[in-house]
Amino acid sequence: RLMLAAAATLMVGYSMIDANSLYADAVDFHGHGGGLAEAADTFNASWLGGVMPPFNLGGVRVLALWFVFTGCLTYWFASRGELSCHRCWALRHVASGIWVAAQRPLFGAVRLLQAATLGLGTAAEPTAQADAFYYSAYLVT
Repeated sequence: RLMLAAAATLMVGYSMIDANSLYADAVDFHGHGGGLAEAADTFNASWLGGVMPPFNLGGVRVLALWFVFTGCLTYWFASRGELSCHRCWALRHVASGIWVAAQRPLFGAVRLLQAATLGLGTAAEPTAQADAFYYSAYLVT
C-alpha cells in the first residue's frame, strides 16, 4: 500500500505535467524533441496524415499507462494473496518507474560528452540538449 501511495503521488505530478503541456521539448528545448522524434513526426504528418500523436508525447503516455497498469496488478495480486505474482508485478512496476531516475546520470554524461566534442556554444543549443535528453531516455527505456 505504501508503494502504491508513493506511485499515486508520482502520477499526480505526471497528470499536472500532462494537463499543462509542461513536457521538456516544449518548455526546456524550445520545441525540439530530438532527431528521432522529429523524423517520426515528419513521417506521421507526411505519410499518415497526422493520425498519431507526437512521438515523445505518445511514448510518455504509453509509459504512464504501463506504470498505472503494473501498479494496479501489483495491488490486485497482493489483495488475492497471490504473492509470487504480486512480486513479479511489483518488480515490473518499480522498473517502469525507475527509468526516469536511471536516465539522469546518462543524460549528464552525454551532456559532458557533447560539451567536450561540440564545444560549449553548440552543446548549449536547444537541439543538442533535446538530443541528449531524449536519446538518453530512449536508451534507458
